[in-house]
Amino acid sequence: MRRIGPDDDLSGVFGSHSARDDASGTNGEAAQEDAEASVPASPDGDAAHAAVNPVGRWSFIVSILAAVIALIPMPNFSILLSFTPALVAVVLGIIALCLRGRPWGFAVLGIGIAVLSVVVAIFLTFVYLGGFDAALVAAPVGGAHP
Repeated sequence: MRRIGPDDDLSGVFGSHSARDDASGTNGEAAQEDAEASVPASPDGDAAHAAVNPVGRWSFIVSILAAVIALIPMPNFSILLSFTPALVAVVLGIIALCLRGRPWGFAVLGIGIAVLSVVVAIFLTFVYLGGFDAALVAAPVGGAHP
C-alpha cells in the first residue's frame, strides 16, 4: 500500500483543497469559486435565488392540506384534524425562514395559508354550530308538528 505524500493531487477525492493551497494563500478564493460554481444560476443570473428550500415547500404543502381539512364540516370540529396540520405548517414555515441562503417564497405562503385556514376553520365551526342549532330549534323534540 502506498502512502499519500504532500505532493499528491487529491483534488478528485477531497475537492480542490490541498496543502499547497494553504501555503499559497489561495484556498479561500478557490473555495469561493468552487461554491459559486456548484450552485446553478437562475435565468436572471442570481445564484441565491436558484437554491431550493424543501422545508418551505413542505410548509406550503401541509398548509394546503390544512386549508382543505378546514373546509370539510366534520373534521373541522376536531382540533386534532383541523388545527394540527396548520400548526405543523407554521412551524415548518418558521424553520424555513431561519435557513440561510434559501428563498422565502414557499415558507411565507405556507405560514399565510395555514393562518388563514385556522381562521376559516374557526369561522366555519361557528357557522356549522349555528346551522345545527337552528335546525334543532326548528324541529320539535317529539317530532310532532302542529
